[in-house]
Amino acid sequence: MARKTKTQRNRKVGKKVLRRTGKKVTKGSKKTKKNSFFTLMLAAKKKGQPSFVYKTKTYKRKTGKGKRSHLVYYGL
Repeated sequence: MARKTKTQRNRKVGKKVLRRTGKKVTKGSKKTKKNSFFTLMLAAKKKGQPSFVYKTKTYKRKTGKGKRSHLVYYGL
């Protein structure tokens, strides 16, 4: 004799069983606009520039130390 499914077993008792449906498709979130500092910083990073100027301040290229020496960032 074949095994009874959960819905077949619960029919006798009178319980309601939620059936699983396919995954719901969620809408992708809209990307927020990058601020002006970040766009300048990313452009400088792509070009490999040693520094860039933002609001009269010069940000210089720096790298991480030790194990994180491959990371590049710009600081004052």
